[in-house]
Amino acid sequence: MLRQVLVFPWRQTNPVENNMKVRKALLTDAESVSKLLNQLGYQASPKLVRDKLEALELSARDTVLLAQEGKNIIGVISLHVLELFHQPGRLGRITSLVIDDDFRGQGVGAMLVSAADAFFMEQLCVRAEVTSSDHRIQAHTFYQQQGYAVDERRFVKRYGSLGIAETGTDHDYETVRLQVNEKRRKGDRFISSK
Repeated sequence: MLRQVLVFPWRQTNPVENNMKVRKALLTDAESVSKLLNQLGYQASPKLVRDKLEALELSARDTVLLAQEGKNIIGVISLHVLELFHQPGRLGRITSLVIDDDFRGQGVGAMLVSAADAFFMEQLCVRAEVTSSDHRIQAHTFYQQQGYAVDERRFVKRYGSLGIAETGTDHDYETVRLQVNEKRRKGDRFISSK
């Protein structure tokens, strides 16, 4: 059912968009997605992207959608749904949106955000949010054109104790799990489920 909602040809007057469609990302798309993410400066190797796609594959509340024109992947958007604790409903969150340099300004981003809206509404979200770095002024304008408004201040705390954020290197989940277990063995405190 989700596939019926999200896979559709984009109908606009721009001839490039006549062959565009949105579809769910597959594990085999990892290299194309990695290239897109690298265009915005994210150092996401194909292996990291594949690991993330695999981790999200079975989740009903997380998805990665692609814009495809012919055989080319020209855009990616990652979506996550969180249960709101303090009020009814859920929160939709866009964690990445990248359009290929050669296709920016042609409606691809709007198409992906529209697909995100459909996904979030299907997931019973009462609102959606996206974070954009201060230096991405054009992105801010784009999001406002899509109905997003500047809202509350966000505070961020980065965890680098496992070497992920500090080194910028790729770690698969098994490596991170082993590092966490080693920290636990040494007596470092983590929240326990026991």
